[in-house]
Amino acid sequence: MARGVSIGIAFSGLLSVANLAAAQSPSPDVRVKVDALASVQFSEGGSGRLRLFDLYGRPGTVGLTAQFESGLKAYLSQRLQRPVSGTDREFVDEVYLEDEGLWRVGKQVLPFGYRSTFFESALAVRGETNLILEGIPFVVAVCDAGPGRMRGVVGRVGSQSLSVSIAGGQHFGASASSFGLIRLPEAAPGRGRGYGLVAGGELIRRIGTYGLKIEVVSAQQGATVDDRNFTLWDVSMSGRGRNWRWEIGATRTNPVRNEILRLGASFRVDDRTSIEPVIRFRDGRISDGALQVRFRF
Repeated sequence: MARGVSIGIAFSGLLSVANLAAAQSPSPDVRVKVDALASVQFSEGGSGRLRLFDLYGRPGTVGLTAQFESGLKAYLSQRLQRPVSGTDREFVDEVYLEDEGLWRVGKQVLPFGYRSTFFESALAVRGETNLILEGIPFVVAVCDAGPGRMRGVVGRVGSQSLSVSIAGGQHFGASASSFGLIRLPEAAPGRGRGYGLVAGGELIRRIGTYGLKIEVVSAQQGATVDDRNFTLWDVSMSGRGRNWRWEIGATRTNPVRNEILRLGASFRVDDRTSIEPVIRFRDGRISDGALQVRFRF
């Protein structure tokens, strides 16, 4: 069923692109976008495994963008590896048509925070505007991924440096790419799981040559007794040089106490390739980690 939905969405998106292309002249500007990665991951007591998504469940993708003279843009991206768990196990990551900055229709990443803790794709209709006061950006999407999966309203208000987000409905947070700061992608629950309400806020600041990020996310109204309500706090600091970047972060959850420290880095090999090691400690012991090679263009 998931595969059928995936193929149907992709076909609809490509059909829209074809119809637009036939109706307009000159032909659209078509570009390829690649964010590929190979990640050797390990966990405590387990052997290494090769994945085409990162330690937090965010997938490597290859995509096509078609920009039309009218200003409309179509986008289709494919995951290099289908998620092994969670509610969204499709190969298609995103496929949508948009008037950039105004509206977007199709399967897309939901507008919650900036993709660090809560990262989910679903069929949705999205609108964007600026609030009358201070011109603050506001994005809202109504989504429906099908029975037992994300369904409801998701919104974000704020800038790249300070934002507040909320998702209300059914089965949010059950994808393999969500809550990756505290769980492995393989531990994501399946259909019928997740939360009815997820709310959060992010603060991002530059302090000299360093970057500071503070995030809080609260997941409430669990769908089953196994979906326990929790609040997550995360603080991270980062720095960079000419060909490298480092990050150290600490995550804590309540009421079930869960404390995780992570150390990560990125070393640029050339303009398109980087090596990204990361390791995490849980309660003072190494819990998991990865050595990733990322290729972008």
